[in-house]
Amino acid sequence: MRFKRYALMLAGAGALLLALPGPIAASGATVIIQRDGSDCSIGRHDIPGVPVEFSLPSSTVVITPTGALNVTCTGRLPDGFTLAQTFEGTVTCEGDVAIVQGHIVATRSGQVMIACHFPAP
Repeated sequence: MRFKRYALMLAGAGALLLALPGPIAASGATVIIQRDGSDCSIGRHDIPGVPVEFSLPSSTVVITPTGALNVTCTGRLPDGFTLAQTFEGTVTCEGDVAIVQGHIVATRSGQVMIACHFPAP
């Protein structure tokens, strides 16, 4: 089964790539950490039994020297929702320049994590 994920906004990361001095390949990775305010959200049907859209408040974006983006978003299930067992599956990650398959995990304790890997442009 394929799951849909909305609004992984990477415009800020793309702008940062353009603003870096010197050639990207000569630089190390750039890490952008957002806590309590990321642009990640989960769609209504991404996690079975959780039919609501909700935000994941924390994200880490790693921009590799080649320009690839590795994005990890974390948060909790909304209040009132629990899972009988840990859910693990694929999720469609939509960025500004690419759509890729990612990985989603939602645990019985309510933790949610998605990981998306966008290739270099």
